[in-house]
Amino acid sequence: MKSLLKILPLLFLLTVSCARRDEALRLLEKAQSLIESAPDSALMYLDSIFLPEKFLSKENYMEYLVTNVQAKYKNFKDIKDDTLIFEAKRYFIGKAHDPKLIAYSYLYSGCVYDERQDYGKALNEYNYAFSTAELSHDSILMYLSTSYIANIYGKQNYFDKALEKHLQSINHIKEGDKEMLATSYANIAKGYLISLNNDNSIYYIDKALDIVTDSDNKKLLSSVYQFAHVIYRECNRIEEAKDFLRLSIEANGDSLATSLYNLNLAELYLETGEQDSTKKYTHKLINEIDNINDMAFLASSYGFLSDYYSSLNMNDSALYYQDRLTRTIDKIREDNMQQNIYEIEKKYNYERLSNNYHKKLNRQFKMIIVMLLILIILVTIISILIVRKKKGEIALMKKNEQLVIEMNSLKSEYNILEELNNDIKSSVGNILKQRSKLIVKVNNIEKKHNDTDKDIVNELKSLVYGSRNKSGLIAAIDLLENTYEKLPTFVKERYSNLNETEYNVCILSMLPLSSREIAGIINLGESSVAKARSNIRKKIGAEGYGSDIGDFIFEEFYSRKH
Repeated sequence: MKSLLKILPLLFLLTVSCARRDEALRLLEKAQSLIESAPDSALMYLDSIFLPEKFLSKENYMEYLVTNVQAKYKNFKDIKDDTLIFEAKRYFIGKAHDPKLIAYSYLYSGCVYDERQDYGKALNEYNYAFSTAELSHDSILMYLSTSYIANIYGKQNYFDKALEKHLQSINHIKEGDKEMLATSYANIAKGYLISLNNDNSIYYIDKALDIVTDSDNKKLLSSVYQFAHVIYRECNRIEEAKDFLRLSIEANGDSLATSLYNLNLAELYLETGEQDSTKKYTHKLINEIDNINDMAFLASSYGFLSDYYSSLNMNDSALYYQDRLTRTIDKIREDNMQQNIYEIEKKYNYERLSNNYHKKLNRQFKMIIVMLLILIILVTIISILIVRKKKGEIALMKKNEQLVIEMNSLKSEYNILEELNNDIKSSVGNILKQRSKLIVKVNNIEKKHNDTDKDIVNELKSLVYGSRNKSGLIAAIDLLENTYEKLPTFVKERYSNLNETEYNVCILSMLPLSSREIAGIINLGESSVAKARSNIRKKIGAEGYGSDIGDFIFEEFYSRKH
């Protein structure tokens, strides 16, 4: 009996440890499967692994190190200090692993050196990555290695070599990969422009344009059009440059497109000496400038206006806009400092809301405690029966008393765990509310920005959404998915009679959002949101719940789950 009681804690620890190992490996495999298609999600899964160096095998941990650097690099994160990837590279080389794993470790070791501006070592790693990729016949790895080598040459002003490598990269693109081919053509066009070979530059940017014209990738489309605008402008084909500028802004779809268009045209006409046209678009920009909230765009506008009035010898106006420019730059610096605080807050919220591991582990602990409680009670009852036979009624009474004490103690411990669990739920609810409000704010900010400050807007989206590419609606769906596992999928399957708009309203109604906030996220009027809610209540049988559609759905969700 005493031996059994001593073994129980060991069994408990063994069960928990095995659960952690299985969960860590599952999260790693999930991240690896998403690394190319959804690197932001892959990074989320990697960050969810609890103590990977402890709960992953040596080999899996080395894979984790490579995959983590790969995910961070694809999400534009700082990797300068991720030097553990060098250890992973040595491990894979020493164990003579799959050439593909070795090639990836070389490639992203090179990226670390590249970020540290150690271009000699970066180039060496990229070359090793290419040679090793050839052994595994991995065309994507060969393309990436060649492109990264070209970028190194470009950073060192070896433009002819950079162009040569960009031309070689085309040979490693799989047939049908149009987006990768368009990117290569655009890089080649830029290389020829630097080399003052305008004819070839035009030729390759036109090839890129032919590929992306019908593309649904708005980001790529806008980027290629912007390349074309610069190239045609440098080739003194001004009218065509204007057209590509307009197309780039339209493809970007930013709310500041008109103002940006006026600014670029004003700069273009000032450069070509067309005073009347410069004046026309400058005045349009001035009329719009008070309605612009984007700080980076304001800085660009003030800088241009200062230069413009300086060219006219209107020094008072030039100094006025120079002062506005200085004030705006100071404000941007102040906001960037605040952004570091947002990064810390984002990390905290992310760990609390996105880490499914901890939520599952909490449920596992509760289950294990209940099982242990039952086991201890059973063992104690058996012991009482044995003692009764041997020592009589007196011994039995003592055992009963001890049993009551033990059960009360266990009950108290269980109640404490229940209180902790309720506290966790309350914290999650508060964080859920805060995160929802952040989504609304970022969604509103995004509507007011354009491509002049796209990097800052995207960084803000990365901080709050965990991705540069998500919309406010997708971020809200992901938030529910991470907080309540498979809830959005349940809604879609359970209420398949809802149309797309009703489904979106239904999902957002489960977050602590007002009708106005919901309307802003999915670009509807408040009256349309109210009408959609009315239709939803009829379709899902929740007429008696008023506006609290979420309460009805949560009840059905948990009733079916249990």
